[in-house]
Amino acid sequence: MKTLNIGAKSKDVVTISPDGKIVARATEKGKIEIWDLSSGEQIYNLEAKNPSIEAMAISADNFLITGGIDGKLQIFNLQNGQWKQGIRGHRSAVKSLAIAPNQRTFVSGATDGTIAIWHLNRNGRQSGIMGRVHKSSVLSLAISGDSKTLVSGSSDYKIKVWNLLDGSLKHQFETEGSWVNAVDISHNGEIVDRVSSNGAIAVWNLNELNENEPKYMLERHQNGVRSLAISSDGNTLVSGGEDGRIITWNLNTGTAQHILGDGNLPVDLVTITPEDNKIISRSGSKKIIIWPMP
Repeated sequence: MKTLNIGAKSKDVVTISPDGKIVARATEKGKIEIWDLSSGEQIYNLEAKNPSIEAMAISADNFLITGGIDGKLQIFNLQNGQWKQGIRGHRSAVKSLAIAPNQRTFVSGATDGTIAIWHLNRNGRQSGIMGRVHKSSVLSLAISGDSKTLVSGSSDYKIKVWNLLDGSLKHQFETEGSWVNAVDISHNGEIVDRVSSNGAIAVWNLNELNENEPKYMLERHQNGVRSLAISSDGNTLVSGGEDGRIITWNLNTGTAQHILGDGNLPVDLVTITPEDNKIISRSGSKKIIIWPMP
């Protein structure tokens, strides 16, 4: 196990690159720090052009996208630490971001329930606005590994599954009065996970839908779950909770496998490296911990 202290505060926004090599931290003062997880050293200090950053995501080709309380999106090149471009994204605060593995598309969600699909190209950008598709804030977004399916979770108690290629709605699930704080989807777009504010994790197999009922309900966390990650082979789910625990689950059986963490500090963020051999988590705001996959 390896620990990196990045000095983050509870209101700071933190994200980790898909390869698990870079950590970005946005402070309340409009500063963005870029850290190298291998060396444990800070490599860039960026000037955020958003008054307050609410969401961030890093692409596999090292571009950082930020979303601000002003609805604007900013893109930074992490290969040279330079600002690339700004986009007038939404009319309200951006709360969630997801980048497609094909590196050509990213999606933003806002507090007014709108979702925008952004198609990047060499000459600039093209936007595909889906509009107000949720009744309230879009809290979470995830894109499948084949870049064909989008999942959105909202404070309107709904989770929606979209065809990312044309923006059409494929499925919609109710969450029985709980905000959807985190969602994830497997590489092949077959398995969707979501968590609600009561800590329950629902798992659907989109090829085996049965009257809107989830295939599994996973209930081992003592409080709310803040983050989810699915392994690239689709067999393992990792969840991080307010109870300070990281739990690995077998998605083929719906059973808990291992529990990590000392239970002292909430786990705000979990991710799995592409090789499925490490879990990276953020605990207690300041700590980034690298765990070997049990």
